[in-house]
Amino acid sequence: MRPLIKHGNYLTIKLDSKKKLQSYNVGDIPAYIQKGSINAHRIIKKVKNKNNKYKYLVKGDNNVNSDGFFYKAFFIGRVISIKNNKKMIDLTNPSSIFIQKVLFTNYSKANSVLPQLLNLNNLEKIPFIKKIYQKLIYSPCFFIK
Repeated sequence: MRPLIKHGNYLTIKLDSKKKLQSYNVGDIPAYIQKGSINAHRIIKKVKNKNNKYKYLVKGDNNVNSDGFFYKAFFIGRVISIKNNKKMIDLTNPSSIFIQKVLFTNYSKANSVLPQLLNLNNLEKIPFIKKIYQKLIYSPCFFIK
């Protein structure tokens, strides 16, 4: 999930209760168990099926391929904060919600197509994307005080 979540970061997950599942939207980062480990990848698409139930396409921001579609009953909760050794990023404040929904969701979608077209491993290595990311992620409105 680089550039937002890096190896060694601590995630705070708001767990779903069995009685009431949270609603999920494009841009949210649900946590779920896949192949015996907990994953936290971004929802990049939300589709309603014939039974009026939503399924969600999830993908790591720097992965070329998605993890596939999941129903919300498969999610164990939503990532609400990310803590590194210096700061904690609050994913629930309006500024970070906007950044997630617009920037990182589109980054994740583009990273499915552009690496194959441009033969890139990670879009975050492109200088102007790296600069935008650093300005946004390190802006004061993105952190818990």
